[in-house]
Amino acid sequence: MQSPAVAANRAFRIARGVPIARAGTLGIVRLLVCDDDPSVGKLLRSIYTAEGWEVEVVTSGQACITLVADSSPDMIVLDHMMPELTGLETARILRCRGYTKPIVFFSAYHGPDLEGAARDLDLMPVSKIDTQTFIRIIDVLGSMPHLRAKAHS
Repeated sequence: MQSPAVAANRAFRIARGVPIARAGTLGIVRLLVCDDDPSVGKLLRSIYTAEGWEVEVVTSGQACITLVADSSPDMIVLDHMMPELTGLETARILRCRGYTKPIVFFSAYHGPDLEGAARDLDLMPVSKIDTQTFIRIIDVLGSMPHLRAKAHS
């Protein structure tokens, strides 16, 4: 039985025509969330594990780079303002090392300099404040067949 929050999220997506990935039918989507705020990872993990996705959460750019080198996720959600390495620096390193899959880049700040760098690195910038758009983008990317990892037999 689904929790009320999962049921409400599912109804919200269905009402807006957003595809829902299910484990075993469309394959498993592997999402990596990188944010120094643990509540963001907790939120996205609760939403997407309920849909059958594998969700890994890290809290630093270096941890993100290490995890991607070990096991390339289908998609990354990357915060910009983090200590040590910023999201932009992390994305630059990932792209230089050959990571070509989608990176949803989110920040409370959106200026021309940040938008230009995000465009150059082929990132999908989203306002951290606009959670509806943020969730919708992740849903749509997760429904794309070429992004899905092969389901374990």
